[in-house]
Amino acid sequence: MSLFENWNKCITLDPLQKAVCCCWLWKLERGIKCCVVVIFACYGIVQVPTGPWFCRKCESQERAARVRCELCPHKDGALKRTDNGGWAHVVCALYIPEVQFANVLTMEPIVLQYVPHDRFNKTCYICEEQGRESKAASGACMACNRHGCRQAFHVTCAQMAGLLCEEEVLEVDNVKYCGYCKYHFNKMKTSRHSGGSSFIAGRRSRSTSPAQEKHVSHHERPKKSRKDKERPKQKHKKRPESPTSLTPSSVPVACVNAECGGRAGGNH
Repeated sequence: MSLFENWNKCITLDPLQKAVCCCWLWKLERGIKCCVVVIFACYGIVQVPTGPWFCRKCESQERAARVRCELCPHKDGALKRTDNGGWAHVVCALYIPEVQFANVLTMEPIVLQYVPHDRFNKTCYICEEQGRESKAASGACMACNRHGCRQAFHVTCAQMAGLLCEEEVLEVDNVKYCGYCKYHFNKMKTSRHSGGSSFIAGRRSRSTSPAQEKHVSHHERPKKSRKDKERPKQKHKKRPESPTSLTPSSVPVACVNAECGGRAGGNH
């Protein structure tokens, strides 16, 4: 997607909820394309900017060749600093379970120290299918959310293929950021359509930042009462997957709104 195609889509968003990186204005003449557009809460912008705003990547003035996501092979998009001085996409941080945010409000720095080495040893099947074998083993991979499936893929590769989603976690009234391989995503979508359950297209409204949602869903599980603990365990028959509400991801690579096209200007 070109710089102006991305800009034309982003400009239709509510101006009170978005921030446009001003780099595209003064860097365009030099052939440097940024055009990162973010929703305030989804990039950790606590105070609404009153003047020109720059994304963390452009604000650092670090050489573009040195700025790359440590979790995927894609360089463009909404990046933030990691705890080891590197960079990572906000969307990658949200969808890899072990990644944390040191500050859930500002969503930075992105903490990578708890990510197991096994994730960095997996290869992205999407890269391999699309002829990017040299990039398939770079970064870290998430796994298909379908139990028993061994397909692994980069978060941004799955995002661009439309395979990321947000599932409601009823126990904590929150969401789970997950993704599926293409086979199981299509199969699940078909079964939920036929079963009468909801498949919500578009962006889900947020009252909290994605980092806060991720923090809650991972760390604030409901505690069992003493009475529950004393109850004898009962055997239950295995039930089919519950028809939870499924929402396609609203956190693209460059922007956190699905209507923005999901990429920053430039080629990957």
